[in-house]
Amino acid sequence: FGIYLTITSPSVYFGDSGELISMVYNLGIPHPTGFSLYILLAKIFSYIPLANIAFRINILSILFASLIPVMLIFIFYISFFKKKENKFIKLVLPSFVAFIFIFSYTILSQSSAARIYTLNGFLCALSLFLFFYYFEYKKENKILNLLAYLTGLGTGVHLSFVLFSFILWI
Repeated sequence: FGIYLTITSPSVYFGDSGELISMVYNLGIPHPTGFSLYILLAKIFSYIPLANIAFRINILSILFASLIPVMLIFIFYISFFKKKENKFIKLVLPSFVAFIFIFSYTILSQSSAARIYTLNGFLCALSLFLFFYYFEYKKENKILNLLAYLTGLGTGVHLSFVLFSFILWI
């Protein structure tokens, strides 16, 4: 989070950033598909008593960008390799993968401004984690219900999530 915070845009950035920030401020609807979940979450972040509203909304992208590698990928690898006895495979490899992911170009570029792709990536990673958790550990309907709920939430972020969810559900 700290690394992303130092490189984030202090104000409006080019691309969809300005449109999203103005729509969050007015609770409007940006270009189709509308990104309803992002707009509502960003509205909550707009009330944080920090700098300008653009920077406050940029923090939402930073938060989800930092949750993807640190929490989801690391937890996914640890749970996947927990049966291994080799400490390198069990702890060092997941840490290394998460560290590399933090500095990948795509995640760095998307976390520096108000963009929907970090939230979309977070929901994709969380869905993938639940998918593997269901098949690896507990085949309970609660997990499938949560996965179905995330599928519905994800459609309010970006339509690419619909394709991703379709592949998981098949």
